[in-house]
Amino acid sequence: MADMDPVPWDEVEAATGPPAAAEVEPYVEELKDELADPDPPDDYEAVKMVYDAWKTDLGEERSLSDQGAAYVVTYLLERERIIDLRGRRQGTLLKRRPDPDELRERFWDDEQTLWWMAVESGVHYALVTYWLWEANVPLAERNLSDETLARVETGREE
Repeated sequence: MADMDPVPWDEVEAATGPPAAAEVEPYVEELKDELADPDPPDDYEAVKMVYDAWKTDLGEERSLSDQGAAYVVTYLLERERIIDLRGRRQGTLLKRRPDPDELRERFWDDEQTLWWMAVESGVHYALVTYWLWEANVPLAERNLSDETLARVETGREE
């Protein structure tokens, strides 16, 4: 494979499972009813509840960084309309998410890196990775560790 060859998400998932950012989704799902009750916690407390449950439950087994998790949890809670970041200083994460065509264009046509897309969007690169996964925009070989690439290659040979 060449450095910029696409690696479809189904091959990545077969080798390693969904992206690390997806590991917080079950915690959002588990707590969303509690967070959306008639007297919900404020936005910070809602994010903290999910984040703390994720961190406590997975401990050292978590594969997502603390900061990456905070961004992904916030995005998911906002997407589920549990929190509302409109009017905040930095604004909503939902509005920062490029549409699938723009994600594909920036990542593949413009060859932007995950970290640069994150800088331009004002988010963590884990959230950009999650956005690519949501939009089914394949990663490039350069985004995978040697170990993951070896697993992908083994899966292709089977």
